[in-house]
Amino acid sequence: DQSLELASDAENLIKLSQQLFAGPKKTYLILLQNSGELRPTGGFIEAIGLLTVESGKLLDLEFIPVYTADSQLQGQVEPPLPIKTHLNQTGWYLRDSNWDPDFPNSARQAEWFIGKEFNRPLAGTLAVNLYFLRDLLKILGPLEVDTLDQTLTADNLFDRIQHFRQPELLTLIFQALSTKITKVAFPDRGKLVSALIDSLRQRQLLIAPLDPQAAALVAAERWDGGLAHPSPDFLAIREANLGVNQANFFIRRNLHYRLRAFKEDNLVATVLLNYDNTSPSDAWPAGAYKNYLRLYLPLGSQLQQVTVNQQVVPLIDLSLSVEHQRTVIGFLVTVPTQEQLTVEVTYKLPHQLIFDDQNRTVYKLFISKQSGTDSDPLTVNLTFPPYIQVVGTTPVREPLPGAITFLTNLSTDRLFIL
Repeated sequence: DQSLELASDAENLIKLSQQLFAGPKKTYLILLQNSGELRPTGGFIEAIGLLTVESGKLLDLEFIPVYTADSQLQGQVEPPLPIKTHLNQTGWYLRDSNWDPDFPNSARQAEWFIGKEFNRPLAGTLAVNLYFLRDLLKILGPLEVDTLDQTLTADNLFDRIQHFRQPELLTLIFQALSTKITKVAFPDRGKLVSALIDSLRQRQLLIAPLDPQAAALVAAERWDGGLAHPSPDFLAIREANLGVNQANFFIRRNLHYRLRAFKEDNLVATVLLNYDNTSPSDAWPAGAYKNYLRLYLPLGSQLQQVTVNQQVVPLIDLSLSVEHQRTVIGFLVTVPTQEQLTVEVTYKLPHQLIFDDQNRTVYKLFISKQSGTDSDPLTVNLTFPPYIQVVGTTPVREPLPGAITFLTNLSTDRLFIL
């Protein structure tokens, strides 16, 4: 079964490669994101790549530090309010262009900045992060970065990156990586393709092409990091580290989703997020985790309460909005060094359970994984009144009377069907 799934994904990747790289000369933007400073699409943009191809051949791959690119921007662009408020930024730049958790939207914003800074037409945007880099190193082996006098491996990557405060760090690493990829031996190319597919599944590699056919393919496979999904119950948790540090290297989190069906038309959901900041001190790269947290919920969800360590968060400190046909709740959560913290959000779902003539119904829950995060533990607990019986689940679980529990993780998107 795994081989068939891998073969299917590889076939789709071949189709996508043909659509992206065949034909006339075109250039793609690559966002190189540092997951240690988490942002909505995978991390703070430290550098960019400009990948130029023609007729399936690589013509040029240029890497540029993001501050070098941003120095080319003329005039001032008004930033999103949280960036303005919590980062004290009066202007908006390419480095913060990935604020929208829907990656195709962030990709278009990044392309706009590239147009202003370099006047370069683009055919689309890709985004990668440190987890993508780590998984490639597992296949490619040690990476020699001569300019850093360092040897990077999958095991030491995160530790080494923490201790290099160098603006061009990711630029130098990806330059060395691109050279090594071109020298991969033929027997290892299959492993490399497998690693790319894993990165797509785990949302560590995102692709947002402008070509409509290619965009439709990546959207169907959920390789574009979009927020669209037909499931009635939907949850996307998106974090943004606004503390100007790399505290995410030290953050441990787990997620608990609880649905209580008091009756078929009264569905109340609770999201619990447990954070543990293991930072050894407040000194960079560690420190407090200043997290602007957003929850994307089914459109029409009614917020009941938000608490942080059982203290109610006043409504004035919450941002309530609608984006991408989702109800969005946003607020700042700070996890101090060497402390644990629990966020609890309770809301009423806008839909109900509709039973057919045979008294059957289907409930679907989709939980979207954030790029730039690891395999965080996930518990899903669903409870129902006595007159509702669970007769089957996907993934398969043995239902208990009135309740069902799934113990899994967010290594990728998760879909639960009852």
